[in-house]
Amino acid sequence: MKKMNLMIGLLIAAFMLPVGVSAQTVDDQTGKKVKVSGVIIDVETQKPMPRFNLRVKSVENEVRTNDEGKFSFEGYVGDTIRIMDLAYGCLEIPVVTGEEPMTIQIGKSVIPSFPGGMQMCVKFLAENLKYPEEAQKERVQGRVLVKFVVDKDGTLSDIEVIKHVHPALDAEAVRVVKLMPKWIPATVGGKPVRVRYTLPLNFKF
Repeated sequence: MKKMNLMIGLLIAAFMLPVGVSAQTVDDQTGKKVKVSGVIIDVETQKPMPRFNLRVKSVENEVRTNDEGKFSFEGYVGDTIRIMDLAYGCLEIPVVTGEEPMTIQIGKSVIPSFPGGMQMCVKFLAENLKYPEEAQKERVQGRVLVKFVVDKDGTLSDIEVIKHVHPALDAEAVRVVKLMPKWIPATVGGKPVRVRYTLPLNFKF
């Protein structure tokens, strides 16, 4: 079997459930225009986060909290409030209803990691990833993006391909991710959290 060149990149994906916020189901009022308000709280200090920037799917400009950590905007049920910060990571919170103020608790985040770090992840993939003969014969190469959930205990679940290249390469990428040991989970405010993660795998001759 032809030896393959493997390039691996690890990306934090776009969804972390913040501490203190439960996953909620948006009801049949999706699309209804509402006034959304709330406060951003630091989970470690329990103090409001003043002048903190938020991105809202339906709002053109950034929304910023005031000196008391409070925010408000006109949006829609089903909207997404996105927090992207180097210290606090990337969080997305759904707007379920505009009837009650939201309390969003955030903490400094640490992304999940393969045991032993990036070097050990590369070693694991180099030892276990195989270039399917079918793809070799067809001279197919490219980058497969695999998304999965790293649970609070480091278990990987909900493994799926989100960028396809070839059925054989897609299947091989999923197979090798399923072989991986438990990861070191992500943390927010020092507490383990369940996160989605994206792993790009480049198949190249």
